[in-house]
Amino acid sequence: MIAVRFNNQDVVNIKVDYNKEGAFHTFIIQDNGIGIDPKYHDQVFSMFKRLNNRVDFSGSGLGLSVAQKLAKKMGGEISILRSDVNEGADFQVKFKDNNIY
Repeated sequence: MIAVRFNNQDVVNIKVDYNKEGAFHTFIIQDNGIGIDPKYHDQVFSMFKRLNNRVDFSGSGLGLSVAQKLAKKMGGEISILRSDVNEGADFQVKFKDNNIY
């Protein structure tokens, strides 16, 4: 939903790729949204961190923080692979396969 909400393009593009390597499931989510300035990549996972004003984009600043907490609770991680202002974003979500010992 974040990729749809934070997008000012006429057509919203979201691409999701998946692969499994060894003990890990990896999802790559790419969008053509407003992007995130690299200087804020670490901060966007903090609770209530908003990079845009409420007039342009609604939201509480909890989306990526909640996503990160859920991923960690399930033994995974979420990170920004690539993003820049007005260039969209590529996120990686990685989970360990709990069935492999």
